[in-house]
Amino acid sequence: MILYSANSPTILGLSCNLIPGSEDFFFTTKTATTIATLPTAKATQIIESKNLWEYLSIFQSFIILRLHEYNTKIAALSAYEITRNQLINLLQEPDEIRSNTTAVQYIQDHTRLSRSGVMKMLSQLKIGNYIELDKGHLIKINKMPLRY
Repeated sequence: MILYSANSPTILGLSCNLIPGSEDFFFTTKTATTIATLPTAKATQIIESKNLWEYLSIFQSFIILRLHEYNTKIAALSAYEITRNQLINLLQEPDEIRSNTTAVQYIQDHTRLSRSGVMKMLSQLKIGNYIELDKGHLIKINKMPLRY
């Protein structure tokens, strides 16, 4: 399940040493990407030598905020509310991702909702003219109801 999507340029992985079980996390890309790696010891040395602790603290706060936002979008919500939030997130993705990922696939990648349930909701939202899909790809969100 996708926990976080990032747009470039970005730094990923600095938080991994702080989160128990993070060794099970992995990165994947959906677009052409250039990746550079840096050993943790070297990153720590640079942070210490350049006195970048304040910036690291701000960065860690940003990561915590993003994880909190993600959690509030899926925890204790109805399947419709989760689907609605994921459609809004999908619309904010770059065009390259939106054009290569169907709405169903995006929602399933980011949640544990069943394909049939998601398909049913998307079908009803499309019939109600709340969303516009083209071959399963999200084109537009019109005013979607807060409740299903």
